[in-house]
Amino acid sequence: MADKEILAAEADAAAVEQDLIHRVSSAYFTVLLRESDRDVANKRLELFSATLQKARLALEAGTGDIISVREARAAMDRASSQLINVETGLAIAREELMILVRRDFSSLSDLQHLTPRGPEPDRVDDWIQAALINQPLLAQARNRHESSMRTRGL
Repeated sequence: MADKEILAAEADAAAVEQDLIHRVSSAYFTVLLRESDRDVANKRLELFSATLQKARLALEAGTGDIISVREARAAMDRASSQLINVETGLAIAREELMILVRRDFSSLSDLQHLTPRGPEPDRVDDWIQAALINQPLLAQARNRHESSMRTRGL
């Protein structure tokens, strides 16, 4: 009876460990995504800043109009606002990762060289069977159920 409770507790610990791995990896990928979003937002701001500069020069040269300048300014303001939002999201994502790993970091390694592979084995039935056998929460439930049945004398 006690051996099943021990196995159930070990399965519970494995489930918590799996959950932590999932949360840390999700937070890590969120930071990478937000960094990528920041790079795109910076490029957009640079683009609209250059567009505004060209519109101003055209206006000064007499070949442009004030509407083009105002539209370019509005587009640059939108890009600037988006950059602020993205940087805020990045700061939040970094903070969430830092809380999970209890460590501050200045930068993360990107996964540019990663080449994804397909599932091994490549059969759904094998994956289902492995999940039924190895899923910690299922093992915990089975062991607690067996322990309960032994306690009741069934």
